[in-house]
Amino acid sequence: MDTFSSCHPLISFVFYLFAIGIPVFYLHPVFLAIGLAAAVVYYVYLKGGASFGKIALFILPAVILASVINPLIVHQGETMLWYLPNGNPVTLEAIFYGLGAGFMLAGVITWFASFQEVMTSDKFMYLFSKSFPAAALLLSMTMRFVPRFMSQIKRIRQAQLCVGRDLTNGTIRQKLAHGMTIFSIAVTWALENSVETADSMKSRGYGLRGRTNYSIYRLDSRDRLTLAVMAAEIIAVILMIRSRWVYILYYPLFTINAPDWRAVTCFAVYALFCLTPVIMGVSEDLHWKRIQNDTVI
Repeated sequence: MDTFSSCHPLISFVFYLFAIGIPVFYLHPVFLAIGLAAAVVYYVYLKGGASFGKIALFILPAVILASVINPLIVHQGETMLWYLPNGNPVTLEAIFYGLGAGFMLAGVITWFASFQEVMTSDKFMYLFSKSFPAAALLLSMTMRFVPRFMSQIKRIRQAQLCVGRDLTNGTIRQKLAHGMTIFSIAVTWALENSVETADSMKSRGYGLRGRTNYSIYRLDSRDRLTLAVMAAEIIAVILMIRSRWVYILYYPLFTINAPDWRAVTCFAVYALFCLTPVIMGVSEDLHWKRIQNDTVI
């Protein structure tokens, strides 16, 4: 577990909310680039470069698809480049917006890849079980369901392989039948597991008024300082955006702010915010290395 993952769940939730939310609702190319770069750096720090290579297989097609589709279906914009065979124009503004949407989607995918590593189901339950018990339980079960479902399919395949009924056995028709059998067994397991979980939570009084909750999470001095710094950075970025230190307009004519000191300040503050997990992790790693070196000496 890295340093940021060990922080209070509220800090992790606030961080991801604004790290993802600002580029999503404000498609400025610099915000998109900073957010995507920070998401990649943090995920590589957590899981390594080899793991990110698997995610990149989904990111690149998403960027290309959004960049290509938007100019084909959206024809707004004043800068016309050429006409499609059906007579609709392809505009520069639509291409720019498609690129922005593609990189925004890439950033969201990468942030959520680290999000599922940091925001575990118990953290969700801690944050929302009192206010929204049913929704919190459903969300935590959904986050846990996909990896458990895939793991169960692997176990079922291994069992079916022992009796010669795996996807690699028989003709194409038999392989399809074996695949449907494996999937049917997995779905049956999932339904039975969900019923058992619901009965278990009901028996334990989950969601009842006045029910107490045990939690290992406490806001210590480090968490308060981190939350205060993050809040200051978020407020600063939002105020600078509202004051039009940075601005962008895609339609009808692509317009973007000049790269003056005000824009650079806004981007720098947002970059510091997005790099908070990496800064905390690297600082902690260097601290422990210094302690180890002093101990050896």
